[in-house]
Amino acid sequence: MTDWIVAGLFVAGWLFIGLVLVLYRTSTVPQRREELEGILDERAAEVYLGLFSPNQLAADEPREEVLQIFEGLHDVRSYVSGSVALLLTSGGTLWLGHAWVRGRLHPGEGTFDVSLTIILAMAGAYVWCVTELLDRKSSGDMTPNEIYRIALRFLYAAPVGYAFSLLAGAAEAAGLLAFAASAFPVKQTRRLFQTYVLRTTGADQGTGAPTREARIGQVIHGMSRETVTRLADVHIYTCVDLAYADPIRLMATTGLPLRCLVDWMDQAILALNVDMSRHDLARLGLRGALEVYHLYEAECLDDDLEIRSDAEDQPRIIELAEILESSPGFVVWLLGEVGQDPHVDFLSRVWGEEEVDEEEAEEEQA
Repeated sequence: MTDWIVAGLFVAGWLFIGLVLVLYRTSTVPQRREELEGILDERAAEVYLGLFSPNQLAADEPREEVLQIFEGLHDVRSYVSGSVALLLTSGGTLWLGHAWVRGRLHPGEGTFDVSLTIILAMAGAYVWCVTELLDRKSSGDMTPNEIYRIALRFLYAAPVGYAFSLLAGAAEAAGLLAFAASAFPVKQTRRLFQTYVLRTTGADQGTGAPTREARIGQVIHGMSRETVTRLADVHIYTCVDLAYADPIRLMATTGLPLRCLVDWMDQAILALNVDMSRHDLARLGLRGALEVYHLYEAECLDDDLEIRSDAEDQPRIIELAEILESSPGFVVWLLGEVGQDPHVDFLSRVWGEEEVDEEEAEEEQA
């Protein structure tokens, strides 16, 4: 009876890994697709393809093409192959653990035996695997590449755990050190360290002069230290990295909501053109490039979308020139440069539905 209970526990531990993988692909990924569908229209999809996938720009249905790109990042075959690799490595680990337990339950029966240090190292790998899977399921960034990385943990857990066990002064501590080394949460520790560095150096408090190489934590509002470190995991460090990144790929690899990414990209594009540490644009309601674009439309363009002859004389243009310590003519040119950026066009399309709703609300109030 005891053998069946032990075997059942090990099988349940193995099936739990498969259950998490299946739930993520069948539940979390479709939810993220619905999020994208609710934001993306045909025109926004067309602009996106022009920026990030020009070879597919000739597609008859741009929106469906973009959704297919998203599906490609979560390809079922990639998930199946990654899941098979993870289930094989975790299954081998659990089989080894079960054989060791049976050897302790039935000594002298010739059952397979192995060092306790190795068993604890493999147990640490399993604990880390389950924690990592649940963490990535909740954050929405469990890509096939990450599944392969988790599977690899089982392969090097034993040698790493054994190597660390040799550092233990006492034999009793060798197994515990092996377990700790294999279960060590590298990603979370790295993020904590990055967060600590950001906090102690003030790199996320708006100090320093924002330029193309400015750290995103210095100029982007509404971004937590945890988000800064999560973006750093995918090599997004500076404003230029963020401003021109592929938002859908970034959405898939970080698990961050697309609307939040669009908002931060909007701010990053403006930070590339204006030194936000020296000039306070908030009093004019200019938080990002989209607000600059709307200001340009309202104050500088006529009904034929040509630059007005009196654009430089508009009160808001003059006020903005004073803030930027520049001439009104330069301000009109700067607004035009920001407004004509195709990435700003994409951002405006993504937010277009909400802008229409706001205009309708204002008309109803009037």
